[in-house]
Amino acid sequence: MKRFSLYNILVFLALAITSCQKELKPVLGDPDERLNAVLTAYKEQLVSAEHGWNGHIFTKFGGGYSFHFVFHEDGRVEMVGDLNEETVTEVNESTWRLKSSQQSLLIFDTYSYLHLLADPNRNVFDGQPGQGYGSDYEFAFVESAGDTLRFQGKLNKIDFYMVKATQQDVQDWQSGQVLEVATKIKRNRFAASVAGDLKFMVNTEKKTVLFAGAQNGQFVSIPYTYNNRGISLKTPFHKGTYTFSEIYWDDNIETYFVQSDGQRINLVVSQTPLFPLVPMVGYGKEFATIEFNGDQLDPRLSPGLNDRWDQAKENNLLYMGPPIGRILLDYAVMRFLASGEVSIHFRYKHPVDGTLFTVGIWYRLQVNSNGTLQFTYLRRDNNTLFNDERIMKPFTADFFAAKTFRVDWVENPDPNSLHLVAGLYVVDDAADFFYGIPR
Repeated sequence: MKRFSLYNILVFLALAITSCQKELKPVLGDPDERLNAVLTAYKEQLVSAEHGWNGHIFTKFGGGYSFHFVFHEDGRVEMVGDLNEETVTEVNESTWRLKSSQQSLLIFDTYSYLHLLADPNRNVFDGQPGQGYGSDYEFAFVESAGDTLRFQGKLNKIDFYMVKATQQDVQDWQSGQVLEVATKIKRNRFAASVAGDLKFMVNTEKKTVLFAGAQNGQFVSIPYTYNNRGISLKTPFHKGTYTFSEIYWDDNIETYFVQSDGQRINLVVSQTPLFPLVPMVGYGKEFATIEFNGDQLDPRLSPGLNDRWDQAKENNLLYMGPPIGRILLDYAVMRFLASGEVSIHFRYKHPVDGTLFTVGIWYRLQVNSNGTLQFTYLRRDNNTLFNDERIMKPFTADFFAAKTFRVDWVENPDPNSLHLVAGLYVVDDAADFFYGIPR
């Protein structure tokens, strides 16, 4: 009897548990269904924007970049961007998709203008070797607020946000207004308030704005992106009574202005640098390279440097002989490295087929108490064909290893040039200096 009762009780409990399990349902619904619903809502939001989206991306190594995107239902996306003159006006078509992987992801999955910023091959779009500009092309959704979508890069954790575009925005991209504004800014790098309590420099190479700090030689650097009226700062600038996140260009009076606390403040453009160059140059600073390119800069700015180019070319022909000796020496880039070294790479270009050859030389950098620089030769690379010491002597033994230099701006005589010029002047000969575009 006891056995029978115990058996009945066990059967009853088993049936009760089974019944309860059948009735249990997820309180919040099926997780997969919820994720699919979220992705569907995001897709609808992206596709339904009548005039597309204005995108702003801030890379790890190269400042900010602006884009205009149009997302299509079939997975196509059209874009233009302010990377260069071509990408501003020529529409690039790529593909996109949404994916759920712990987070909701927006993925640009075929090569596009966005991928240029992440390309590890610096020959594609410059940037850092192996890293590009430290950008992304897969982004996690962070939030949706009003007409703004905010994302974070999946790999490099960079900031990326998009704002619904207006019809005027589309017209400004198509008409070249964004490019025109960017060009005006590149030709007007320095500005200050009338009182002198607000000064800034637009570093269009790195796409940052440098604001003067509380003391001379101190700077606040903020990345920016271009827009159809000027530039947008990644974060607001605060100093004294000034607080703003936009710097506008007024084409009518050809100057900048800012809006702070509801008040318009006109600034005065200066064609003369308002900041000393010395504290900006070096590894980890605003400018870590100085790049000479005969296609972009007047090779006659420095009589001494011009003579050295000519002598190196003559030596090349003398010691290498034709046809190798006729290869043109037309490019050099100086890089300040983390190790306290400086590398200088010279480039030769074949005059017929355009083949490039590079010669690398390394120096130990010494910064003297008065701010002057000296270089001690360390080594060169193994490109012995073009690294003959007799050829490079005008630059190596006779110049970098033999002179003491001071760092300063070089006046660019070309009124149409979009580049600032930095120089390493020989201390006892102002006409002899190495110069290039600071980046």
